[in-house]
Amino acid sequence: MTRPTRRGERGAAGARFAIVFVVVAAVLAALFYGGDAYAHARVERDVAAQLQTGLGTPQPPSVDVVGRPFLTQVVARRLREVHVVADDLGQTNGSALPIAHVDLTLHDLRTTDWWRTIDAASADGTALVDYAALTKAAGVPLEYVGDGRFRLEANQSLYGLTVKATVTGRLALDASAQTVSLADPTVQVAGYTLPDVVAEQLIKAVVRPIPLEGVPFDLSISSIDARDDGLHVGLTGTDIPVRR
Repeated sequence: MTRPTRRGERGAAGARFAIVFVVVAAVLAALFYGGDAYAHARVERDVAAQLQTGLGTPQPPSVDVVGRPFLTQVVARRLREVHVVADDLGQTNGSALPIAHVDLTLHDLRTTDWWRTIDAASADGTALVDYAALTKAAGVPLEYVGDGRFRLEANQSLYGLTVKATVTGRLALDASAQTVSLADPTVQVAGYTLPDVVAEQLIKAVVRPIPLEGVPFDLSISSIDARDDGLHVGLTGTDIPVRR
């Protein structure tokens, strides 16, 4: 004769099932979290190695792949956003415009070969250019004198005479040509400020537009801001290939 199941026994069985369920769920969650963290760190290392080549940095950049859970992004082979911070750009690839520091955000990154090559739909950020690097790109002794203005002293022929001219002005960006030039200039010769017409002719002869070439991944410079620590520039771009 079968003994009826007591209410206490049914309650104990239910409690055991709940405990087992919680333990199994915790183990699965731990395994998923561990796998997610491992994949996150591995892809960050791979992306940093690829970016190092394009940025021309002596050390891999700092890379933060944004968004969790991460494994879903890996399976889709698509990263929503990657934040990149790097120093000393252009040192290993002979860039015409070495950059002291860059802070970039890459958007909508895709790969078809498991992160050996990556394409980003767009990017934006900021960079810092030392004035020594800017002077080298200009090819003239351009000196920052504060308050957003620069000074240049050069010997120049003026009406058949060689004179020492001092030119001051602020930098203006030509976004379409990706160059900067002196704007709002003043020119002094032997302590005298020249008339605007003569000053403009002298400036064209002394200070040519400075090309801003060598920006990583062919990003465009969208803004400039001269400060005491260097030239701060805004960066933007679309359809950016990242290759080793």
